[in-house]
Order: sequence, then C-alpha cells, then structure tokens
Amino acid sequence: MKTDKFFELNKRLLLLLILFFFFGLAWINRFIQDDALISFRYAENFANGEGLVFNEGEKVEGYTNFLWVIMESVFFKLNLPIVPSVHILSIIFFIGSLLFVYLLVDKLINYPLFSLFTILLVGVNPSFLAYGTGGLETQLQAFLILVSFYLYTKIYQAQQSPNKNFFLLGVIFTLLLLNRLDSAILILLMSFALVSFHLSRKDRSGLNKIFVTYFLPILITVCWFLWKQSYYGNVLPNTFYVKAVSNDILFLVIRGAFFVMLFVGLHFFLPITYLFFLKWKLIFGNIKEVFSFSPINIMTGYVFLHVLYIIKVGGGFMEFRYFIQITPLIYILLLTFIVLYMKKNTAYICIFLLFVNPIIGKAVMPNYIFGIESIENLSNHLYNENEDWVTIGKKLNTYFGTDSNVTIGVNPAGAIPFYSKLKSIDMLGLNDKWIAINGLPYRRTPGHFKITSLDYLLERKVNIVIGKPIMVNNNFLEIERDKYSLAYLKKILPTIDIESFSAPQYILEIPISKNYTLVTWYLIKNPVIDNLISQNKWHSGVVY
Repeated sequence: MKTDKFFELNKRLLLLLILFFFFGLAWINRFIQDDALISFRYAENFANGEGLVFNEGEKVEGYTNFLWVIMESVFFKLNLPIVPSVHILSIIFFIGSLLFVYLLVDKLINYPLFSLFTILLVGVNPSFLAYGTGGLETQLQAFLILVSFYLYTKIYQAQQSPNKNFFLLGVIFTLLLLNRLDSAILILLMSFALVSFHLSRKDRSGLNKIFVTYFLPILITVCWFLWKQSYYGNVLPNTFYVKAVSNDILFLVIRGAFFVMLFVGLHFFLPITYLFFLKWKLIFGNIKEVFSFSPINIMTGYVFLHVLYIIKVGGGFMEFRYFIQITPLIYILLLTFIVLYMKKNTAYICIFLLFVNPIIGKAVMPNYIFGIESIENLSNHLYNENEDWVTIGKKLNTYFGTDSNVTIGVNPAGAIPFYSKLKSIDMLGLNDKWIAINGLPYRRTPGHFKITSLDYLLERKVNIVIGKPIMVNNNFLEIERDKYSLAYLKKILPTIDIESFSAPQYILEIPISKNYTLVTWYLIKNPVIDNLISQNKWHSGVVY
C-alpha cells in the first residue's frame, strides 16, 4: 500500500522522468530506412515548387503518407537538415504515444502504478523503441491511434459528452486518413461503435454530435480525393497496384500468418501462455462481454481486424513495422486484464514476462528471415560500407550533377535517388505507373511483386541500370571481372532474356569509396558518362 501511495503522490514527476529517459533512449537508438527517403524526395520536390512528384514532370503517387510528406516539406522549405529534423519530429510523437498510453490506462483502470508500468513496457519494446525514429510516418500513426482511443474512452465514459470531444475525434480521424488510408479500418469500427452505443442509450441527444465528428473528415477527405483524381489520375496510391494486388493470395496469407506468429512469438509468447494457463476459464467464460461497445472491446476488435489486414497483405519486409501502431494497444489490453483479474503476485510475474519476452526475442531474431529484415539490416543498407546507399547517391550527384540528363534505374528508390538528384526509374514500380500495372512478375516479397522489363528501361532512356546495388571490395575486383558476362546482367535485372541480345552490352564500374566500387549496367550511352570514363579511367567491360 505504501508503494502505491508513493506512486500516487509522485506520479507526475515519475511520468516526466520516464518520458525524458525515453526521449534520450530513442535518440541514442535512432536510425533511418531507405523507404523514408522516398518520402524525402517527394517532400523536397514539393518544397521546391515541383509538386508532389518523384521525378520532375511525372505525376505519380508513390507514397502512402500524405500528411507526413507535407510535414517533412516544411523542413526543406526552412532549409533544415532533413534527417535529424525528422528524427526529432518522430521522437516527439514517440513521447506523445507514451504519454497517451499513460493517460489511456489511467482512464481505463485508474491505477497510477500500472499506468507507469505500461509506459515502461511499451517504451522498452525493441521494435517500438526503434520505430521511435526510422524516418517514416510509423510513430505519428501510433500517436494518432492512441489519441483517438483516449477521446473515444472519454466519450464512452461520460454521460453528457461535450461537443469538443466529438470535434477533436473528427480532427484525429481526418489526420489518420491523411497519414495512412488503411486508417479507415479503425475509423469505421469506432464509428459503428459510437453510433451503436448512442442508439442504445435512453437519451439519444448524443447522436446529434456524431455529425460534428464526421463533418470535417468527410469534407476534407472528399476534397483530398478529388485533388488526387485530378492531379494523379487515381484516388488510390500507385503503391496499391504493386503491394495489394497479387494473384498469389494463398502465399500472401501464409506469409502474413508467419509474420504475425513471429511477432507474437518474439514479443508476447511467454506472458500470453502464462495468462492462458492461469485464466483460460475466465477468458472463455466472458465471451458474451465482447459484444458491448466499451473502449477495451473496441480496442480488441481493432487489434484483431488490423492483424487480419496484416495477414491479407502478406505481412511486410521491415521488422514488424505494421505492428507498431497496435503494439501499445496490445500492452494496454494485457495490463488491463492483469489488473482486473489477477492477484498481485501473479500479476507481477506476468509483467516481468511482458518485459523480458521482447528483449529475448530481439536477441534471437536473425537479421533476415523469410524476407523480413531486422532494424539493423534496414539501417545497414544506407550506411554500412559494403552497401552504403547514401554514399552511392552522393557520389552519383558529384559525378553527374543534375544537368547531365543522366537517368538511372534502381531497385531501392530512397537514398540513391534522393541524394543523387538524378532522374530515377523505380524498377520495382512503387514510383512508376507503367511498372505498377504492367511490370513483370518478381520475387514474393510484399511490396515488390513486380519489376520493370528491359524494353521499358530502353523506352525511358535509362543510361545506368543499378538494380539492387552490387558493391565490390576493390581487393576482389579482378576476381569479380572474371564473372562478367551476359548472364551476370541478370544479377542487375533478373527478368531479362540474355538470348535476345544482338549487340554487346557494357558493365561499368563506378568508384564509390576508397575500398568499394559499384558495378552497374551501362545501358544507353551518354556523353557525360563517356567523358568521365575517359578522364577517370573507369573500367567498362564489354560482354557478349
């Protein structure tokens, strides 16, 4: 009891210290991933007056985070360094997420000690902490979802909900949709619940307030859709046609189920097993209670629907990024169940298991499994010397500038196009309408089902085909040159038919650092490139 009283008296100070601690921890663990730099490119072009485009003059919606891109464009407009600026912005939303975890748990169970426990559990979760940065809209999405549940809880618990809560919820719904269209899952579920529990009340005056909630998101979303249709020619983003459309539905479901099971196993297997073993009768004995519209039930329903969505799209290739927005909700659900239905000693055991499970899981998770890349792997693509996509982009900009009319073809469409400032063909079609619709079948990684044809690269007058960058240590260049052949080009563009070549092709080595060289396919000649080859004595091998 003394312990609980201490937390009650000092909860604000402890909350502030915990949030300050996690701000520092998130900054220490900051990272950036390649997909984030796709958004950077759109934001920079927008800030420079070129429009929301990947390549100047080509209107294609290759991003799925409109709100985040607009926010990033402010940093470019102010000439602030983009990476640290986005890191700080993302960490602010990370801290905001932790704050609303506390407020939501406090609202649900009014137990300061467990509210602080929940913050600690969410904050030290390795995946959630890592995505405190990352460069994408992930943490903003998690923050907005937590705010929406907090407002829903206030409305549900109040007998006479003030109009401002409905209006604020409408604002959050609007921001959620602008940030990610798949937020519609939560909005539809919460909307159904809002209408239903107001209909169930004797006093139905609250129904009038529902109009306040939805007027703003409907108005702004309709205007946004009309603008997208007129600007891009589509309401849905270009990425939809690459990511969500696949003939191999069974494979997607199997892969998505594996993605879910891996996440649950590495993060929650021990505490869920412990809870189920102790309380399985209670769990099954309260099935009828799931049909109410309480915040806990709506939270459970949303987690369930979001998991089904993850399975449907085949999971993802980034370490559990799609789970970040529901990770705090899972902790809240588990902690609420523990507080309501478990004795103190067993509750503390379960909390301990919630703490250690993800830490053990992170320790045993490989860097790459079934197409899923760890945070470390995602970061290494950009900065590890043997990949170093950031330096590749900067070097290409140094060599070719922006007035050379050099066009490159790349698989990773983030760091290399962003830093090179060159016209870039996204060979996997996320930022290219033709490839998204007509691309050839590629690997079975979600989001990368299609790839360009050689004819399309020729049509787009691509000079240098990079594909997935091949970086070779200079000590082994001679050994690598012995492998150069027409078949070698399939490492750069796997779908080509080497039997169809009637003319010799050129493999071009571009020095990137003192230790590494980028091996590319020099597809269409360009005088600027030819001049660099001649002046710098770059190796250009002919293959037949």
